[in-house]
Amino acid sequence: LPHDVAAERRVLLAIGNNQGLAGEEPLRYAESDARQVETLFVSLGGVAKSDARVILGAKPWRIKKVLNGLAVRGRGKIDAVVVYYSGHGDEFSLHLSGAKFPLEQFRKHLAELPVPLKIVVLDSCRFDGAVRGDSWFHTGKRLKITLTSPAGHRGLVELLAAGRGQASTESKVLTGGVFTHYLLNGLRGAADRNGDKLVTVHEAYDYAYGLTLKHAIRTMDTIQRPEGNFDYSGYGPLVLTQTARAESALYFPKEGEVRYSVFRLPSPSVVAAVIEDVPGEADRRVMVTVPAGRYLVSRRGHGRNAAAEVALTFGGERRLTRNDFHPRSREPPDAKGGLALVHRHVVNARYDMIVSHSDSLGHRMSL
Repeated sequence: LPHDVAAERRVLLAIGNNQGLAGEEPLRYAESDARQVETLFVSLGGVAKSDARVILGAKPWRIKKVLNGLAVRGRGKIDAVVVYYSGHGDEFSLHLSGAKFPLEQFRKHLAELPVPLKIVVLDSCRFDGAVRGDSWFHTGKRLKITLTSPAGHRGLVELLAAGRGQASTESKVLTGGVFTHYLLNGLRGAADRNGDKLVTVHEAYDYAYGLTLKHAIRTMDTIQRPEGNFDYSGYGPLVLTQTARAESALYFPKEGEVRYSVFRLPSPSVVAAVIEDVPGEADRRVMVTVPAGRYLVSRRGHGRNAAAEVALTFGGERRLTRNDFHPRSREPPDAKGGLALVHRHVVNARYDMIVSHSDSLGHRMSL
């Protein structure tokens, strides 16, 4: 039977710290990445809004307090906890607003949570003076968890931004951490290899691994090789997101050696997604879920640049073809702002049906 993430109760803690220790260069996107993680897991990952917590710019004592309180949030049994961290760090600690949080303590707090499944994503630096951004996190001795629950998945999953001794980076073009950006795109549907609208932990990791490694080699002439530690058991695949729950979706043509960048209009300085070839999967039609709205899709490949403007309604889908793209002499302004126009004039019509607990049925039309 198809897996329904809504049938489980998941709790999320997303931690973002732009500021590390004194003397460390502030990060640009760690805190905004944490907000994006919350948005994604609430919309697609089976986390209720009341079970999602975002902590920004916090000291270690506050993180400890929140970790200790995760298992008692609300009422009822918790099936899984998802902990995401983006910020500075080193081999033995996370760097949180001028203070160190030893990883040994971090692991201890996680191990003591009476929750069957822990999913941890860590995007943090190992060494001082790293290439601005997040770097590797090495778990050392694998954490062993003994559980007795007969149902669901049990154990520990850790997705790490880079391998031992490697730097992990942020990107102005992607407006976020490189590993986090591709992981989120994968969870939005780009990693769904078989098109069942379920993204498993292995699909997401494989997708983020390939594109993170490719990005580092292509743009920085270095190696950033994400690492995954999987120590869990259960029946069937471990599903992280269910894209059928999304507001709307974009489908991209099947073609190799092409890179698509999706910008949210009217401000294309913010990149909603970057879709490109995963090694060995160039013939797969890729889908990514996005909120309803207007988007500029840039297509770059085979020595040519082109762009298409797309309007997506709530619950709508758009299957892009090569004919949707108009030639352009240059790429849209990835991180510089400004508006790139594909059509000189655009007319949009919209109809909404309004239903809520407090108001009666309503209608709204706009042109």
